[in-house]
Amino acid sequence: MPTTHIYLILAAFAAYFLCAGTSMHDRILLYTLHRIERGSIYEPAEQSLFEGAMTGLLASAGDAYSMYIPPDDAGDYEDELNNRYGGIGINFFTGGSPKNPVVAYPVMGSPAADAGIQSGDTILEINGTSTDNKSFADISGLITSAADQPVGLTVLHFGEPESVKINVSAGIVQRDSVEGAYRDAGGHRVYRLETMPEIGYIRINSFAETTDSETVFALETILPDTADTAAVKALILDLRDNPGGFVHTAVAVARMFVEPTPQQNVIVTEKYRSGVKERLTLQAGEAFCRLPMSVIINGETASAAEILAAALQDYHRAKIVGSRSFGKGIVQQVVELPFDSGIVQFTAARYYRPSGQNIHRFPEAGDSDVWGVMPDAEVALSGDEVRSVMQWRDQCSNAVTKKRSEVLAEFRSRLKHSGTPPFYDPQLVKAVELLRQPND
Repeated sequence: MPTTHIYLILAAFAAYFLCAGTSMHDRILLYTLHRIERGSIYEPAEQSLFEGAMTGLLASAGDAYSMYIPPDDAGDYEDELNNRYGGIGINFFTGGSPKNPVVAYPVMGSPAADAGIQSGDTILEINGTSTDNKSFADISGLITSAADQPVGLTVLHFGEPESVKINVSAGIVQRDSVEGAYRDAGGHRVYRLETMPEIGYIRINSFAETTDSETVFALETILPDTADTAAVKALILDLRDNPGGFVHTAVAVARMFVEPTPQQNVIVTEKYRSGVKERLTLQAGEAFCRLPMSVIINGETASAAEILAAALQDYHRAKIVGSRSFGKGIVQQVVELPFDSGIVQFTAARYYRPSGQNIHRFPEAGDSDVWGVMPDAEVALSGDEVRSVMQWRDQCSNAVTKKRSEVLAEFRSRLKHSGTPPFYDPQLVKAVELLRQPND
């Protein structure tokens, strides 16, 4: 940050202090920053001094979710919220046989996919360096080490006798926040269970700015047509491992499924320290999907994802399957600082589900306290089962290759937990079972 920017910021703070009225501690903070910048023998850089002060300030705000994001990291912060990242766009795994990394799948539309990388490909060399027996971190480092240069990959396509050389240039990779059960031969997402096409399946892995429009698209491809005897008759919404994101997109998705009742029209209530309550509500006629529903959650379902799951449960719109959610019921306010000085994120409010019950798990809370979303049908998984089920789900949703069934069979043999798809996923099995039970 240029020195002139630092002085402009200090001047702005000084003007604020003089006009708005502040405590003595506020004035001392500004005075100390100015004296250190002018007088320290170590000549601290203006940028590092400012960022250190901001980092310490947010670290003392009272919770682990408050933070200062410096200008250089602001772009990455916004990209993460919107499922974007820089790279070539492959998901790979290491270990087992072969001892080289194997591509689980390329992200569709990514540089890797466009260059011809497919699910099941074995990467033998990266820029001339053998990948044999190297760790996941080593492989990632080799891919990213040549900044702004094409990555030269020696690849053995699944089932092929000879390797090929493929050059891939890194770029911005946009991953969908809404996924289906699998992709067809053309790479298009299919939002139905592969072996039970009468049951729709939509996985929301985060709540980005585009999640509501992505969900609309998914629903429009599966909503029943009265003339279609093969129409989807029920829906599974998978929110496992969804860390949350934008509350307004979670609310927008809830409105697709839930109608207000004479007694209730609130989706979520936000309560601020000042006592102000903001209620996000439903309007009659907004819901356009009335399919019977099951929702799958787990211990990593958090924040905005908990808002959606809680609303569907409280309005008796869906049965919740899986394990208790994370318990993050707080609202982060994001402030972009003036003069491109970075971003401040701090906790501004707590939110409560339509029933009025608390979602947030406070540090002193125990298992018997009210927090999170409790499943209607609990299906607990061991640690190995959780990892295997999530990897299998991810692979099935995204694998694109002409030899898909063979690639999936090979992938499944590497997992620690075994079973026959889709019964490989006990939580998915229970979700299907509940949909097939007669209505209460």
